[in-house]
Amino acid sequence: MDEPLPSVFDAHLHPQGITNQDLESMRFFGVTSALAVSFASPLPATPAELLSHFDNIVRVQLPRLEQAGIRGYAAVGVDPRCGPRRGLC
Repeated sequence: MDEPLPSVFDAHLHPQGITNQDLESMRFFGVTSALAVSFASPLPATPAELLSHFDNIVRVQLPRLEQAGIRGYAAVGVDPRCGPRRGLC
């Protein structure tokens, strides 16, 4: 008897690095929702860079996920190496 695949939540996805065909494959294998994470390079990131990445996630990548049948959520990820050298205090 064929049983449906369990729903899968991808907790850390960078959709700008994968093709639409990859998104369709993910959906085929049970990914129903994903957290699309905006990221910055290991170099110190400016607020403008973080905002630009996040804007791309919201305006471009989430609609791509939805088109593939995957419910998308957005987040900003900041690499610890991007923090100020003096610390936060």
